[in-house]
Amino acid sequence: MEDIYREYILDLYRNPLNKRILENPTHKMHGHNSNCGDDIWIYLTIVDDRVQDISFDGVGCALCIAGASLTTEKLKGLTIDELAQISVIELYQWLGVEMESTRVKCVSLALRTAQEVLK
Repeated sequence: MEDIYREYILDLYRNPLNKRILENPTHKMHGHNSNCGDDIWIYLTIVDDRVQDISFDGVGCALCIAGASLTTEKLKGLTIDELAQISVIELYQWLGVEMESTRVKCVSLALRTAQEVLK
């Protein structure tokens, strides 16, 4: 079963969802993980307190790109308050795997950056 989830992560890395520069975002922010070298930008369009669109661009390890891909997909349509409430544990559940503590920053970089830009 774990192999299925590893393949899912690799697929999200090879074929990321929402990896593009969003035109005319209302918010954008740079995120960096010095432990692994992950370096991404998060782009958000917020309309009426809701995530209308979200994307990311940049480079990172497989876990960072898979996490950013899935995060951007799951955050679409959420309110700002709902986005702020999402935890790293939920992100792991979306990916279907348990993460080593050393990889938390990789997987959660997009989520943490999206939450930070809206503060």
